[in-house]
Amino acid sequence: MAQAQQAGFDQADYMAAVAELPIIKEAALPALLELVSALAQQIAGLCKANNTNRLIISSVEQQVQERTLELQRQNNILSMISRDEPLADILQALALMLETEHPEVLCSILLLDAATQTLHAGAAPSLPEAYSQALDGVAIGPTVGSCGAAAYTAQVCYAEDILTHPNWQPYVHLAQMAGVRACWSKPIINSHGKVLGTFAL
Repeated sequence: MAQAQQAGFDQADYMAAVAELPIIKEAALPALLELVSALAQQIAGLCKANNTNRLIISSVEQQVQERTLELQRQNNILSMISRDEPLADILQALALMLETEHPEVLCSILLLDAATQTLHAGAAPSLPEAYSQALDGVAIGPTVGSCGAAAYTAQVCYAEDILTHPNWQPYVHLAQMAGVRACWSKPIINSHGKVLGTFAL
């Protein structure tokens, strides 16, 4: 009653509110506090696990969406092949699909003319036109860039740094114009072991 008076509360209301409070013996407090603490830890653990699960589910959903888009793009290319669309269009779609899935790289597909042993533009949607034109008709050889070497040796060819790689010295100015610094080229080989061209990133 003294507290109600000091705080300026209505005495009857204050006493009714106090009567609602549980009265706990001091000896029972340690066990009760331990129980409350354990419950709080369990709730915190459940919340953390719930947040972790939510992040995992979100990540999986994103991966499913990305994979679905990837499969749709691949299906689109297979449909183009089944409709017998022009090879240039199919190669362009393939290069664009790879650049969409890996935006940090540029894609180039060159076709080998078996009679002249020269490479010709198949698709390079993001490389400058001048770059593609300058390399169109280049003869293959063991030291001709990455694609020329890959077509000649029928082996994967790497140039980790185009500016210093010996195969690229005649083409450094073209690489600088295109803004490329590295190249990985893989020969495209048919079921008879014949090189048809190159696929480069």
